[in-house]
Amino acid sequence: MKNFAFILFFYLLVLPMSVMSKTVQEGSPYISKAFDITGDAALEIKTAGASIQIEAWDNDQVLVEVFVKRNGKLMDPTDPEIAEKLEAFEFEVVQEGQKINVIMQSKSKVTWNMGRNQLNFAFEIHAPERTSADLRSAGGSIAISGLDGRHNLVSSGGTIRLMDCAGDFQAKSSGGSFSVESFVGNMDISSSGGSVKVFDLVGGLKVNSSGGSLTVEDISGSMVANTSGGSIRANLLSLEGEVSLKTSGGGITATLPKNEGLDLDLRGTSSKMRLENFQGEISSNTIKGKMNGGGVPVYMASSGGSVKIDFK
Repeated sequence: MKNFAFILFFYLLVLPMSVMSKTVQEGSPYISKAFDITGDAALEIKTAGASIQIEAWDNDQVLVEVFVKRNGKLMDPTDPEIAEKLEAFEFEVVQEGQKINVIMQSKSKVTWNMGRNQLNFAFEIHAPERTSADLRSAGGSIAISGLDGRHNLVSSGGTIRLMDCAGDFQAKSSGGSFSVESFVGNMDISSSGGSVKVFDLVGGLKVNSSGGSLTVEDISGSMVANTSGGSIRANLLSLEGEVSLKTSGGGITATLPKNEGLDLDLRGTSSKMRLENFQGEISSNTIKGKMNGGGVPVYMASSGGSVKIDFK
């Protein structure tokens, strides 16, 4: 009975305090708008210096919330000092049919300052699973989870993360890393800075990078990757199309399915490896020929490191 009384006391006193603490920590949104959706939805978002987080939920609604931050901490938008600073920004959150338009910008280029003690914003959006996202960000991280649609992202800075999504995905970034976890469909990534990591993809993957390494794990489909500033590590479970990996700034290490018919064209400073059922030519830095009778074209070339293939 004493143990039961203690547990009851914990749930009646301690648990409500923890929930209240979480609510205070989350803070109140500066903007909160909900829009009813019937069918597939679309998001069009344009921001500068703000993070964007989009998550799928089961409701036939799009919920847009904007939180105010300073130095990484949530701010009370009703605070007089914060309210005065908010007057320097314009926000537009409107619905046009099945599309939700979200625009955030500074009223004057002079007032926009991302330095210390200046405001920044976090957009937290919930949308139906069948939602396409068109995002333009001049700075700040982007995270999308659980959406199935046509996604187009353009970012000049900040990390981009995609989780449990499907459809068609195109992204261009001039700064920041990419991270993809579980995707079904076709993906085209262009990056001029930052690493690219893709885990668990079924479909087609294209990557063009002028800076940073590329790591790809558990891919089923086709893959074309070009990087001028880093190494490539790839693990392909099954091949449904061509594999083309090129780098001028590092080595290439790839794992391909065993017993697959391949047309190999490997070029690197040290391309020596053990190949079974291979017919073709092998030189000091080139391997070209057919494996297991030939089939899927596999091209790998490195001008700044070695090329190595393992088979599983």
